[in-house]
Amino acid sequence: MSSRESSWPEPEQLEALPDEQLVEFLKHGCTDAMTPLYRRHRRLIASIAFDKLHDRQEAAEMVQEIFFEAYQKIDHYDPIRGKVKTWLMQFAYSRSLNRRQYLTFRQYYDQQEFPRQNEYGNGNGHERHHAPDQLEGLTFKERTRIIRDGISRLPEKQRYAIQLACFESLMMKDVAARMNETLINARNHYYRGLKRLRQIVDEMLRLQPRTALNDPTTNDKPRAGQSL
Repeated sequence: MSSRESSWPEPEQLEALPDEQLVEFLKHGCTDAMTPLYRRHRRLIASIAFDKLHDRQEAAEMVQEIFFEAYQKIDHYDPIRGKVKTWLMQFAYSRSLNRRQYLTFRQYYDQQEFPRQNEYGNGNGHERHHAPDQLEGLTFKERTRIIRDGISRLPEKQRYAIQLACFESLMMKDVAARMNETLINARNHYYRGLKRLRQIVDEMLRLQPRTALNDPTTNDKPRAGQSL
């Protein structure tokens, strides 16, 4: 453990810190600071996602993507421009609308019957329920390790599309240009990759003992070819 890591607060101390201070710890490499942010705001993020997607499972899966992207782009947060909560909401609106456009193009909604009311709440922070989280109980560092490993198992184009969009902060049109693909094909690679990633993570959680997930000797460094 480095001297910097030894000076970081314990997990229970992080829970008591305000959002802005947690972000500062994140910027300096304290990944555990993401866990309290996730716990505080996941219901609101799920509510926004459901308002846009009208699908409980899609909203639940979108929550993971939004927080993972926020973690990748944490250095972009500027407290002068607003609160951390508002910054996370912007991610939620943007990513959920992108997903909605993709699902609409794929005619996903043609035969769907939408509920009259958002089961997560009204989108303004007054949620009655939260999205089911298959990574419930894990720290953000553990979540990141699992997702990182899952990304390494994706087909090349799907992995590349996710890396460009989530790790390099590129818009989908720029992802398409970098991949030398049409916008439609780039979106397909990206969203199919996310779907496959969720399947891989589910399988890993079923097969991997909880003790292995918490093993501090597990290597946190990215594998060769990964961008995280």
